Amino acid sequence: MNKFIKGFTVLSISALMCLNSFACSKKQEEKGNIEVWTAYGTEKILRELDYSNRYEENTLTINAFRNEYESAQIIISPEKDVKEYTITLSDLVNENGDKLLKEKFAVYNQKYINVTDIKDSESQTGAGYYPDALLPYSVAVSHKENVIAKGENQGLWITLKTDKDQPAGLYTGNFTINADGSTFTVPVKVTIYDYTLSEKVHSKSSFLVNAEELALGELDATQEMIDSYHDFFLEHRVSPNHLAANDLYGVLENEALDSFLKYAEKAALDPRCSNYHITYAMGNETIRVDGKSVSIQTVDFDLFEKTLRAMADYSMEKGVNLFEKAATYFVFFDEYDVNKKVDTANYNLQKSDELCHSLANELREQYFDKDATFKEEVLNDLAGIRHKCVGSLTANLKSKATMVPTIDKYHTAEGRELYSEWANDWYGEDGELWTYTCMNPDPPHPTYHTEDVLISSRLLSWMMYNYNITGNLYWCTTLYAYSDGHVTSGQLQDYYDKALRFPQANGDGYLVYPGRPYGIKGPVGTVRLDSIRDGNEDYDLLWQLENELYAKRNVSGKQFENLLKYLVQDLYNGTKCNTDKEISSIFSQVRSKLADLIVLADKTGTVIENVATSSGKTTFTISTDEGVSLNVNGNQLTNGTTSNGVTTYNVTVELNNDANYLNIQAIKGANTYNLELLLGGKVIEKEFKDINDKVTLRTETSTKEIVAFEEQEVIKFTEVGNKTSVLLDVKSFAIDERVKTITLKVYSEKDASLEIKGKCEKHGAYVSVTETNIKAGWNDVVIEVYSLNCNANGILNGLRLDFESVNGISVMLANMTIAGGGR
Repeated sequence: MNKFIKGFTVLSISALMCLNSFACSKKQEEKGNIEVWTAYGTEKILRELDYSNRYEENTLTINAFRNEYESAQIIISPEKDVKEYTITLSDLVNENGDKLLKEKFAVYNQKYINVTDIKDSESQTGAGYYPDALLPYSVAVSHKENVIAKGENQGLWITLKTDKDQPAGLYTGNFTINADGSTFTVPVKVTIYDYTLSEKVHSKSSFLVNAEELALGELDATQEMIDSYHDFFLEHRVSPNHLAANDLYGVLENEALDSFLKYAEKAALDPRCSNYHITYAMGNETIRVDGKSVSIQTVDFDLFEKTLRAMADYSMEKGVNLFEKAATYFVFFDEYDVNKKVDTANYNLQKSDELCHSLANELREQYFDKDATFKEEVLNDLAGIRHKCVGSLTANLKSKATMVPTIDKYHTAEGRELYSEWANDWYGEDGELWTYTCMNPDPPHPTYHTEDVLISSRLLSWMMYNYNITGNLYWCTTLYAYSDGHVTSGQLQDYYDKALRFPQANGDGYLVYPGRPYGIKGPVGTVRLDSIRDGNEDYDLLWQLENELYAKRNVSGKQFENLLKYLVQDLYNGTKCNTDKEISSIFSQVRSKLADLIVLADKTGTVIENVATSSGKTTFTISTDEGVSLNVNGNQLTNGTTSNGVTTYNVTVELNNDANYLNIQAIKGANTYNLELLLGGKVIEKEFKDINDKVTLRTETSTKEIVAFEEQEVIKFTEVGNKTSVLLDVKSFAIDERVKTITLKVYSEKDASLEIKGKCEKHGAYVSVTETNIKAGWNDVVIEVYSLNCNANGILNGLRLDFESVNGISVMLANMTIAGGGR
């Protein structure tokens, strides 16, 4: 070959390689202007915030039980305008070759709503565009909304619904994002737990779907449209306020009554429906109150009795109990305590309860020829219909009712006890606790507000199960107009652009958007409603764990509660959510532990029957099916007792490490099942002698001395009266964000009120940490340290104990226990 030609050839190839390299480099540079990353389905990724520190989170991870919905997010963050983006799904495969079909995933484009005025003072983010509406991806494409402006984030909400028979295991594969010709591979990992979520919904709910609002937003209030909304909420494990055939109030006669009865039968047979309210008509009566005549609103009890009779007749004829899920909600004395309608509430509640009982007794004679067992079931449920009263308990309420206070009323143990006692006094074991949220309370109590963290709405269901709260009421889900708090003041011009539709809270009053602007026959969901559904699923999983799996070992409610507190300890304090920036990661770990508890109990019969922590150690009673080998913290258990096919062990774990765990390995045949439960960090006991010189009193009348009491030495404070304060300097104890709780051992001669305040290194003043009522005798007063936010505010410098009592009493302080969180 000619040297010139050869040289030319080499140069040409080199040049071509350089050109190709330049082209590739340029393409990579352009591709590098677009970041594709992933996020949990428990958080809101705002459109205009900088999340560049999270761009390495690139695996879409979903963990789900069979028959469950779970979601995660793919986020596209470009540094240039994107004219078009698409997503391509593929089947996933596990190690056994089982497929998780791509058709089981639904993809939604997140639409962002402009929050111009932050209403929640605890909001972690400011004004801006928050993700809310979930528009089906195909609809977004057809309306050319799959575009992104430079510097903005666009979320794709990926929802998996698993089949009841989907094989368990880890499924992997890839989804593909294409943005203006640049292709991005998103690794996908889906874990399917070996347990099936029940079809039946065990929590109760009452969320208003307003037909008048549908007429505004959908321009369609036909039965077909109303049915689509009701079914949409039922699929989210949420029961609408009333049946789709009728409004909450109106006259039920002829066709209206027939329709009501047919829809009531449908609700009775639908496992997704847990509760509905009976339609009623309004009236007025004059009653005597304190010797005076008072005119009040009432139920039309003559018509209401006819409705109840018709329900009873229909039940006996069809063999379907229409009263099992039925209740009343007389909304005209809503929030009776603040609206000064106690007389109205007392009269209507008493009258309705008397009517239900008297009618049930009368019908027992009428239905003499009916099946006795079914007849008693129907009539007992008629007599026991629960009549809701929305508001806080007051001394003036004298009638039998199921109380529905705001969730913050359950924040303290005393508050929970107050409402539990009310329910038990009136209903016995059938008593129910209910709650509601609206404009109030504010975060960190759980809300459905737009600017609140998304996990807040999911944690509400965990709190409900934890505190034995059965029901959740929400005043409206379809506010397709702006209201000033009293009257609706006009149809919205853009349903997707108005975050504040009711005073004081963005997002209050609506959980869906009208589908009409996009040609959808029915509602468009939201990230908030999906979060509520996920929380309701969690509630049912907890219910199944306790009432199906643990019930086989006769584990009591109190014993299960002792276990549950170790599961939820980092999620909330009372009814205040943990809003730490890592809360989504923490919650993911907690859900994983819940799955381990469920699978362990289901597959091996391994149950933690009881757990208790005292004196720096935690003791467990663990039982398992005979023939199952158990290893705990690396040691095989051999000293169990076996009876009726069940082996029981007692285990103790010393809490002397920075992080302490209970590790269970259950081996059954060829299969091994594991559980790792975080017990907390190191526990340090501070005796009275360690804290005596750090205690001072702010009152002149009280005195402090060391005395011997019940075979121990304690610090005694005498003449503790109104507003006596005990100051405790704890700076030298180095209490920071690593500490989970501080427990004070306090003795009181009589019942008294105690408020504890804390002051951190960067705080200029004390802030309230907890309020409690201490009983006569010894009390363990627990202070949740994370509520002080030591991570931001520095170590805890001091505690202030403010006592209140009617008369001067003596109070004693024995010791202080400092328990680490272990994280």
